[in-house]
Amino acid sequence: MPQAGSQLLEFRLGSDSYCVDIDCIDEIVNRSEIRSLPNTPPHVTGITDLRGTMTTVIDPAALLGLEKSVDQRRIIVLDGSTQADESSSVGWLVDDVTQVFEVADGDIEQAALGADDTVTELISRDDEFVIKLSPAAMAV
Repeated sequence: MPQAGSQLLEFRLGSDSYCVDIDCIDEIVNRSEIRSLPNTPPHVTGITDLRGTMTTVIDPAALLGLEKSVDQRRIIVLDGSTQADESSSVGWLVDDVTQVFEVADGDIEQAALGADDTVTELISRDDEFVIKLSPAAMAV
């Protein structure tokens, strides 16, 4: 659970706002060519080469059961410690990265949204909820 003062990266999937701890992020890049792979789960978009490193690109919208967007233009590359295989490089394909924000006291609500740990908390901000995701629960 983030503490007040923790920094979160906010991004968009369709019309909804999501976030993840900034400590889980290695870098954010513009979408480049993604090569699809046969016989992969539906949420695996493919692979891309980021400065000589093969990065598996997944679609978090597909993992969350959301409608696929045609505006996926950024890749959030996760820190290796969020993956089962720490040597692998994984990126989330998102519509846009909007900001880094600091969590304020009283803005954190525990999510009771199902049996898995994909959604960990809801952050109340600017008259809307930002859904906090767990990279570990969404690992490839």
